[in-house]
Amino acid sequence: MKYRYSLGLGSNASPKQNMTAMINALRQRFGRIYLSRICWTSPVGDLPASTSSSHYLNAVVQFESELKPAELKRWTKETERQLGRFPGRSDITADIDMLQIEAEDGLLYADELDCDPWFEPLLNELQSNVDGQKFAAETESLLLEDNCSVGIEPVWL
Repeated sequence: MKYRYSLGLGSNASPKQNMTAMINALRQRFGRIYLSRICWTSPVGDLPASTSSSHYLNAVVQFESELKPAELKRWTKETERQLGRFPGRSDITADIDMLQIEAEDGLLYADELDCDPWFEPLLNELQSNVDGQKFAAETESLLLEDNCSVGIEPVWL
């Protein structure tokens, strides 16, 4: 069965470098992905003094895969670990959240949008792909390993 996944990406530790690494890892594993704008967001709640950045870079990606949801969840957690995320650390090098999973028979999962509301406008932009529906946020341009510039507008990679 083929699934359509929507994932939220975030980082507040070397965020440009780590966001680029997450996007590159997704492209290498899943091929063609649809990437939202890459936006700076303010943290929610109190951050420890040791946190390297008070702001996060966030983005949403969509792609299709035959990988089962549990297998994708394992892959995202392993990728986070490879990029330096470990339990108990205040700096978030890589955060990859499963936002939505759609199967041929409909929506299976849409839970973390309530927990991470900054992803919802980016996801809506990708789903509607309508100019003028953008929310106000400072965007960031990143250069991927193949010299592709991303971040200002949604783009297929």
